[in-house]
Amino acid sequence: MVASAGPSSSETPGAAPTNERELEEFEQKVKRCLLLDDVTPLVTVPMILTALEQFGDVLSVDILSNPLDEKFAPKRAIVEMKDQRQASYAIKEIKEHPFMIRGVPRPVTARPAYASLFHDRPRKYRKSKINFRWVEADDPDRPLFMELKRLAKRHAAETVYLTQELRKEEEKRAREQEEKVKENIKKLDEISSCVKDNTIHRLSKYYGIKYDND
Repeated sequence: MVASAGPSSSETPGAAPTNERELEEFEQKVKRCLLLDDVTPLVTVPMILTALEQFGDVLSVDILSNPLDEKFAPKRAIVEMKDQRQASYAIKEIKEHPFMIRGVPRPVTARPAYASLFHDRPRKYRKSKINFRWVEADDPDRPLFMELKRLAKRHAAETVYLTQELRKEEEKRAREQEEKVKENIKKLDEISSCVKDNTIHRLSKYYGIKYDND
């Protein structure tokens, strides 16, 4: 069976009529959104808010799961900022500096969002209607389609392998993050202990540093 994209149909299921105002509002929303790729599968909305609020006002966060492995594969996130300027600034900063999540740098990439990412996009941005047909044994194009079928199976096997490797990498990063959090908590406890038993006062006098209780 072969799939092919036909001309755009005005009867696309689920595509409600869109007036010019709604279309303009959607296009403005896309401009102020950015897409984060290769986000840890353990990410949550509060984590992304904490990481992105330093660049501006975050209006919404939509985390997109990987359909190949919703639990362990890296995810994507659509982040809506207050305006396009803040979105561009966030993209620039993420490209130039490590993106930190729970104290650990992540190989996250950022780029402008695009219309097809949004499930509620207007009809103008929906894909063309897809048509199917059976390929008979005497079809002259059958060898080509059989080769495509073989390649699809090979790609599926490669995807499974890569997903398993990504899972191992994510589990390793998760352990590193957990250890980093424990280390930070230990340091904070030590600082708190120094303040409570007046060790910090003795250290400030020894090193000639003025210490203010406030």
